[in-house]
Amino acid sequence: MGQAQAENIRATAWVRNLIYKELEKQLPSSVYKEAVAQDEASWRKSIRKRIEGRLPNNSPTEQNNDDDSIHDPEIQGQ
Repeated sequence: MGQAQAENIRATAWVRNLIYKELEKQLPSSVYKEAVAQDEASWRKSIRKRIEGRLPNNSPTEQNNDDDSIHDPEIQGQ
């Protein structure tokens, strides 16, 4: 998408912006604002979960310490 590159944004962001502009024209203001608020809340939640997933105490190896298959020598050698 040349227009996305011209605006220096990802193509998906450009399409999303285009959709939101059209929704803003077509929907009542209150409905549009509620949709935007829900989208922003969803985005914040997604980012928070991504950050929490990167914290050292949430590493996959620590979460799976209770998994006996990790400690089973027959499985480890496979």
